[in-house]
Amino acid sequence: MQGLLSGPWLPIQAQPPRRAAAEQDFCERPAVDLVAGGAGLMHLTSVEAQAIAARMALIVGGVTFDRLFAGVHFDEVDGDILFVYARDEDTAAEMEDNFALHISIVATGVLKREVGIVLILPRQLAQ
Repeated sequence: MQGLLSGPWLPIQAQPPRRAAAEQDFCERPAVDLVAGGAGLMHLTSVEAQAIAARMALIVGGVTFDRLFAGVHFDEVDGDILFVYARDEDTAAEMEDNFALHISIVATGVLKREVGIVLILPRQLAQ
């Protein structure tokens, strides 16, 4: 169980107490509750996916975008992991090696949610 709450995959944030401070009994429970932030599954809308793709096109240029990003599907965010599906395994590997950080930064801006990991998989593995 050691290390369960450590690591970049589980951000922690403080949440105000559930009752007013005047009523708070500090001996019985903490003044703030710790909650996991950013957890949960979120499917991207077509507008969000298109916005990410458009910004990536500006970054990588037309030729590279047409070669690598044609048919790419920005699918969902689970916690801080963005799942992306590419045309095939070779394309997915090249995208992940060369542009995962760029996609992470762009997706964080578009989604207004931290995207720390971009997992690019071949379309055959899409559920």
